[in-house]
Amino acid sequence: MLQAIRDKAQGWIAWLIVGLISVPFALWGIQEYIGVGVEPALATVGDVKITERQVDNRFQDFRQNLQERLGAAYQPGLFDDEKMKREVLEEMINENVILQASLGMGLRVGDIMVRDMILAQETFQIDGRFDQETYERNLRMQGQSSASFEERVRQYLLGNQLAIAVTNSELVTDHEINEAVRLALQKRDVAYYTIPAAKYISEDEISDSDLRAHYEASQEQFRVPEQVQLEYLRLDAAVISPLLEAPTEEQLLAYYETNKEGQRQNEQRRASHILIAVDDNDDVARQQIIEIQNKLNSGSSFAELAKSESQDPGSSEEGGDLGFFERGIMDKAFEDAAFSLQQGEVSGPVRSEFGYHLIKLTEIKGADIKPFSEVRDEIEVSYRSSEVERLFFDYVERLGDHAFESPDSLEPAAEALGITIQKTGWLNRESRTGLFSSTKVSGAAFSEDVLEQGNNSELLELSADDVVVLRVLEHKTASILPFDDVKLRIEDSLRIQRAEEQAESVAKEALARLRAGELIDQVAVGAEIARPGAVDRNTLAMPRPLLAQLFKQPKDESGSSFGSAKLDNGDQVVFELIAVTDGLATDIEQDQLSREKSNLQQMRGRDYYDRLVQDLRSRADVTLN
Repeated sequence: MLQAIRDKAQGWIAWLIVGLISVPFALWGIQEYIGVGVEPALATVGDVKITERQVDNRFQDFRQNLQERLGAAYQPGLFDDEKMKREVLEEMINENVILQASLGMGLRVGDIMVRDMILAQETFQIDGRFDQETYERNLRMQGQSSASFEERVRQYLLGNQLAIAVTNSELVTDHEINEAVRLALQKRDVAYYTIPAAKYISEDEISDSDLRAHYEASQEQFRVPEQVQLEYLRLDAAVISPLLEAPTEEQLLAYYETNKEGQRQNEQRRASHILIAVDDNDDVARQQIIEIQNKLNSGSSFAELAKSESQDPGSSEEGGDLGFFERGIMDKAFEDAAFSLQQGEVSGPVRSEFGYHLIKLTEIKGADIKPFSEVRDEIEVSYRSSEVERLFFDYVERLGDHAFESPDSLEPAAEALGITIQKTGWLNRESRTGLFSSTKVSGAAFSEDVLEQGNNSELLELSADDVVVLRVLEHKTASILPFDDVKLRIEDSLRIQRAEEQAESVAKEALARLRAGELIDQVAVGAEIARPGAVDRNTLAMPRPLLAQLFKQPKDESGSSFGSAKLDNGDQVVFELIAVTDGLATDIEQDQLSREKSNLQQMRGRDYYDRLVQDLRSRADVTLN
């Protein structure tokens, strides 16, 4: 049959068939064919789209940084991934709002600012100096070009300009800092005792009618949402990498030859310099550099003069040595002079934005392709990466084909690819763990095609090198748990609720007696009274709800005042506020007072900046999908 079609598909008929096939590919690309098409935007800011992949990448970076900061203390279960992802998305929206507003205000970032920011990054330094090879290697490992990285730095600096301008513009008066210190260092003398709720838990039987009344009034507490249990096939680097055989030297050499240009090293020059900075008087700086030049001409050592005369603290101790650099890194005037010198030659005075320089060229590395022996390890990493990518896309296409051809089962695909079918526990629409951390997966699992029709999902792209196909194994509709299943739960809840209400009632009676003139020792019969004396806002020995309520309690000028607080475990605390001692600016060292003032300025500046961002966002064209 196929041969017959081929024999007849000649002339204009063949061209018509090719055209019909080509149009969908031209419009939607091969991604649509394998089910991993263009991502919808989670949000748009003006004309800028923020995709789920971008949010996922930022979220992964955030979580990795969090893990590095916390170390062994990091516990993933303590963090709500979905909440953090929403915060990441909000942050990305605000960044784009600020960036577009900054451009609209005419703010710009020059090449010198971008260069200085990159040169200052410790990641790109060796022994405290910027290293071009380290810089390039880091970018290659991240899959970035220098141009794209520099543009990211430029955008960061541009958005940061507005933040710096607003947060650094706030002023704080002496009266305001004195008030802040008065409240921050305030101490309160207190006595208190605890009324434990557990003391009032009754073992009396709770009537069935009360239990049922609570059940009927609180049914949403006992609702079990719609749930699914899934089975799935997942392809990512962890699955693909073990399938690769170790590369031979011949394969690595062949890869090196094919990608030789990627190992080309631009010409680099190593130079030392003596810098005289320009303040207000250009002529004075120029005269100083000429005097140093005369000393060089008289036989003085360049390195010794750099140590004694150069005003560049970063290089003077090293005899002015700046290490190797290539074009595009240094100030243009400095760079042009350095690349015009012969090895060992010293320039005349060179004027840059930093001042006047004398430059000595100490070494030249010609433009060349690095030999295989020097870059073998990098070649192996790159080769393995390319092979994983090649094999990954081959498996992706095969997985898509098998999942589509056998829509009622994942077993044919699993057998053909040699990968294992995995299963999830019960998940609902609000679950945000494991696979369901991606909204694509939860959306597909509860879609009509997968949930109701029982088909395999399309290929779902979790990231650039992570895809999954899933199907519903079991399904439970939303329901209210039967009364008998939650009866004991309700009984325990009612006992605790009534005990807490009784403890609160006892606390109110105690407060009434205290305000009527009785002493706390008379009211707290049988309870231990704590008298920690004067406490501040950061006291750790007291429960936080009590401390918070204590510093809200108004002081009675004629004597003590009284209050109560409910603790997290339901207990009640009754307290007596005996005295209040305000903090004084004279109580702290001048350095600390300056820090407090600086902190207050920053807090207020940050508050004003947050309000500015809210205002900009309210007027921006932001769409959340």
